[in-house]
Amino acid sequence: MSPRATEFLQNVLNPSEAIRATTMKVASSLSESDATAIFDAICQRLSQTEGALVDSIPLKAQQEFCAARKDLLGQFIAFWSNITEDRVPFSMPPKVALLCKGTPFADSATALVSKWSVSTANTRLAKAATDHLAKK
Repeated sequence: MSPRATEFLQNVLNPSEAIRATTMKVASSLSESDATAIFDAICQRLSQTEGALVDSIPLKAQQEFCAARKDLLGQFIAFWSNITEDRVPFSMPPKVALLCKGTPFADSATALVSKWSVSTANTRLAKAATDHLAKK
């Protein structure tokens, strides 16, 4: 990871929402390799978190980064497809759909939300996903 990417990662994981927001303004100027390295580092932080992945700073950073870098949405969908459903926050179905709306990943997002809607491991997630799909 380049020094610029390392600094970006540190700032995007900062508890200060203002610092994260300022940092995200330059996300589009990162090289593809730096963006991928940053995304992978954020995902690694999320993967190492024990238990449910509640609305933590790494989770917010991942979503904000993907909003700024739509080229990472395929990796975003793949990440959440591989997380066990008992760890997925029930807030994720609308967030996934919104991030992917109007992109080539919209169908993949809908498929993921549909998968979550029948989850037996996380009934709150299943309800949230079902409710989201019903609003479409």
